[in-house]
Amino acid sequence: MDYLNAEKVAKQKPPANRMAFKIDYNRFLIVPYKDGLKLQEALENAELVEGFSGNQKVLPFNSETCSLLTTQVVPHTDYITMKMAGLLKVNQSDLPTIASGDLSLAEAQDI
Repeated sequence: MDYLNAEKVAKQKPPANRMAFKIDYNRFLIVPYKDGLKLQEALENAELVEGFSGNQKVLPFNSETCSLLTTQVVPHTDYITMKMAGLLKVNQSDLPTIASGDLSLAEAQDI
């Protein structure tokens, strides 16, 4: 995929902020903001099961018991940058130099 096609695909979704849910050390689940609010609401009554078989306990599901699950707002412009980097398989920091023609896509993918 080339830069212009990646930009076109990344911008297909309507311009709106998104919400990111941290689900692992360096992984986030990104959903449209309004869906993120619904997901947060759905988790209000959630409980966490901790432990291994035979030694499990049910705990409240909150920031104290599940520190990895945090949320943040992702501006639409940041989403486009992340989406394009994923489509092109390059670092976000390389996108401006690819767009300007100072770095080829092939060179950026080899780095």
